[in-house]
Parts: sequence; C-alpha cells; structure tokens
Amino acid sequence: MHAAALAGHREVVAALLENGARHDLAAEDGRTVLHCAARGGHKGLMEWLLFDLENRQRELFRVMERRTFSDDHTVLHELAKVDATTREKQLEVNDVGRAIIKCWSMYLQKPAEPLINAVDRKGQTALHLCATIDAFELLRFLISQGADVNVRTMSSDLAVHIAARKQGLKALTYLVSGGSDLTVCNSDGDTPLHVAAGTGDKVIFRLVLQASPMKPPKNVGATHNNAGDAPLHVAARRCAERTAAGEAPFHDMVQLGIRARLDPSVRSARGDTPLLAAACGGNADTVGFLVRFGTDESGACPALHAANDSRETAVLLAARHGHVPVLQHLAKARPRVRIPHAHPRAGCGVTRARVTGGGGHACRVAHARRGAGGGGARRARGGAAHASGRGAGRAARRPAWPNAAALGG
Repeated sequence: MHAAALAGHREVVAALLENGARHDLAAEDGRTVLHCAARGGHKGLMEWLLFDLENRQRELFRVMERRTFSDDHTVLHELAKVDATTREKQLEVNDVGRAIIKCWSMYLQKPAEPLINAVDRKGQTALHLCATIDAFELLRFLISQGADVNVRTMSSDLAVHIAARKQGLKALTYLVSGGSDLTVCNSDGDTPLHVAAGTGDKVIFRLVLQASPMKPPKNVGATHNNAGDAPLHVAARRCAERTAAGEAPFHDMVQLGIRARLDPSVRSARGDTPLLAAACGGNADTVGFLVRFGTDESGACPALHAANDSRETAVLLAARHGHVPVLQHLAKARPRVRIPHAHPRAGCGVTRARVTGGGGHACRVAHARRGAGGGGARRARGGAAHASGRGAGRAARRPAWPNAAALGG
C-alpha cells in the first residue's frame, strides 16, 4: 500500500483498504500511507484520503502527527521534498499543502504553526526543504500560514542561506520579503551575503545586497566570516574564475558591490583590502577597476600603497603569484607605487620577489631603503635605480619594476 501511495495509485490503495489493510501501518522507516502520498505530491490521492474516505478520517488525522523514524519528518517535510520541475506540479504540491493545513486546523482543531515549524533531526523545517529545491509555491504558502523564516538548522543556516547557496531565485525572493534576518551568521560565520558572494550568481548577489543592512551596528558588508573575510573579499579572491561562456561573474559582483555600498577599503582579519585580494586572485580587470575607483582627484590611489598584516602590497602579491597582467595594470601607476620592506630578517633592508609568470617571463621586484651607514637615498625610476647622496652611498642598479620586455610586451 505504501508503494501504491507513493506512485499515486488511488485505486490500488482503495482496494487494499477494502480488503483489510491497515491505514495506520508504518513502514520500516516510519512512513505511513499519508507520508507516502505527500512524498509523491499526489493531490487527488491526498484529498481522497483526507476528505472522501468514509469513517476513516479520524484515524487518518491522528496519523498526520506521526514522524518518520530515520529523519523525524512530518507529512509537511515529506511534501516539501517533492522536486516539482513544472509549474503544474508546483501548484499541485501547493494544493496538497493546503489540504494538510486545512485538516490539521479544522478537524484536529490545533494551530498549524507547530506543524509548519516542526524541525527534523537536522533542525530543518519544511521551509528549509522548500528552499533547497526552490519549491517557491509551497514556500510562499507556508510563509503566509505563519512559518518562521528565521529558524536555524543544526549548522545555523536559515532558509535564506540555503536558498542563496542553491541559487533558488524565487524562493530567495519570498524569504527576503518575508522578513528573513540577513545579519545572521551560520556555523561558518557566513551571512547570506557571504553565501551569495560565493555563488558567482550576479542576480542572487544583487538581490541579497540590496536587502542587507549596511549601517552600524548591523553592517553586513563589514562582517567577517570564520575565514576572516568580508563579502567583498569572498568575491575578489575568485575574480579570475570564468564561466564556460567566458564571463567573469565574480569580477562583476565586485563591481556591483562597490557601486552599491560596500566599502572598498574594508580589511579582512589578515589585513587584506579587496585590492589585495584581487591581486591574489589574478584578474587584471578587477584590479584596474579597484585602482580607478580608489584614485582621488589628485591622481593618488592610497589603496596601491596599502599593505596587509604581513606588509605585502598588491604589487608584491601579484608578483608572488605570477599574475603578469595584474602587474601590467599596476605598472601604469608606478610613480605612485611603493613596495614596503616585507622581510624584517633581511638586514640590508631589501625586499626581493622573483616569480615566473605566464610564458616563462620572470618578474623581479626589488626595493632598497635608506642604508644605515651611508645616508643615501635610492629611488626606483623607469626600471633602473640611481644612487645619489654623500658619504658611503654607493651606486647600484636594481630593477625596481619589470619593464615591458620582462612583462611580455
């Protein structure tokens, strides 16, 4: 009978009941005939079981309160797992949900909220399961019936975290408009905006970005996850990734975030700015955009000189990771670029990084600071260093920036 109910064969279920089959008999996993009918999303069978089956409604209604043994699922949990790929199936599932809530409220005379907000072994309500498969029709109905959109799972995910992760646009839209708290962090420290920034879906990111609060004390744009990154860092670190069509969604998301209201100078737990994260990521377009956005009226770009807690600048990080196009973009601003001393153990005060970039071209970055004994100053101009000063200052030629030949033209 359970197999027939799962397949939606009403005639078979009716014949078995007429021949003495028990309607309240549970399978090995704890599912009853109602659980199976709901799992299949069969409107006709469910309505027949709940409304048209003579002299059995009272017993069937009591069965509605049962849960499965393995997952601790209610009838609504089973219904929320129906993967409705068509509009017609979505509406049919929604009608089954209405029938369940109607029977629960009218015949059992109990409020529907305890059933709607019941959690399984993973802490998930039916709303979380709807968000997993973008079952937006049932999700919208459950919200209208008093579903709590801010229930946390065992991993502290809200339904809005799951919808953003699964890129369910319609479910996410209803959850955001339904009052989901977009400042909540899950067990990874991610807000829904962190999750959206990691999907590569620009539409999802824009929707969550526009709804997220950006002012203290709940500034989502400045919230750090367990990895120490703000949402803008999450997108900037993956800015070089491209789709099969050649698009760079994470680059576009960085632009969306900054043009909206995310702070381009926000620091990660390690002191990285979005520009430093993009220099590691290796997308020259993202780096160029951040440099242009951070350039003031005088032509200076403070972000170029910014260093993280390890005293690494964008130039040094790009050279270390071998991102030659990024270095070429940064080279356009070379009169304003400074490379700080990044290795305190070097007694001579010289920072030197040699990284082999694309095509086998070697990039060499060096910086010399004032010597302790000579009092001379060394400056890097045009790829060559000239020494001037008094006393013990000695002339030295150190290429301070990779020239056009070294960068491959």
